[in-house]
Amino acid sequence: MKWKAIPIAMMLMTMSLTASFANEVTLVTNDQMIENENMIILRDDILYASVSEMGAHFGSTVRWLDVAKLAVINIGEHYYSFGIDTASALMDQNGIELSQPTRMEDNLLYVPLDDLMRWYGVSGTWTPETLTYALSSTAFQYDEAEIKVPSYTDEDLLWLARIVDVETGDATVFKRMAVANVVLNRVKSERFPNTIYEVIFQSGQFPPSKRDSFPTLTPKANSMIAAKRALEGENNIETCLFFNNRPFSSKSDDFYQLIEGDYFYN
Repeated sequence: MKWKAIPIAMMLMTMSLTASFANEVTLVTNDQMIENENMIILRDDILYASVSEMGAHFGSTVRWLDVAKLAVINIGEHYYSFGIDTASALMDQNGIELSQPTRMEDNLLYVPLDDLMRWYGVSGTWTPETLTYALSSTAFQYDEAEIKVPSYTDEDLLWLARIVDVETGDATVFKRMAVANVVLNRVKSERFPNTIYEVIFQSGQFPPSKRDSFPTLTPKANSMIAAKRALEGENNIETCLFFNNRPFSSKSDDFYQLIEGDYFYN
């Protein structure tokens, strides 16, 4: 059986939306990796859960009260009501405070994940080094179609995030993701080695990787996010294989885009 969330989205078509990105949060439940398209998101170092998506996997009923602009979900014997962009909520008829305000993204209402898990009586563990949330609960329901087969290892993620970190300074996630995709494009190309590690340490490439501190570097959160998005298939530079802080005169025909001071080439 495929568990589907009630589409609060359909009732909120007039709401302003936040830009959508590939989800960098890995969801694991009872040692099984589960597809996480919209269920859990990471924003400003805070984890949020979709009321409808998460509720569906716990067998809850979610209703949208259009006049009051409230999402209502049953958890056990209680009903919780959430408004939009507010930390005030209701449990039955009693006021409660959330740890963070709710937020709307892609027509879905999100509440702080820790709050929702506490009400479900479920324990979870967040590992920021790999952007993984492990949920331990036999009440969380999913079917075989939602089981995700990993396409990369934690080691792949860490090496990719490290090279992104040392190559991009204080750049945005967009540029960090561009650098990550250069590495991944090289892995796919017959012109370069076929693993992330070997591409990074190839002779004459990526000079920062030769620093003594590089193998033990702890990447910034934005580098981890960019690396994971790239590994999950979000590509913002198409087939580019090179980038440099100065134009390559010999590759003018292959120029793709200037991104925050770096020139990217096919």
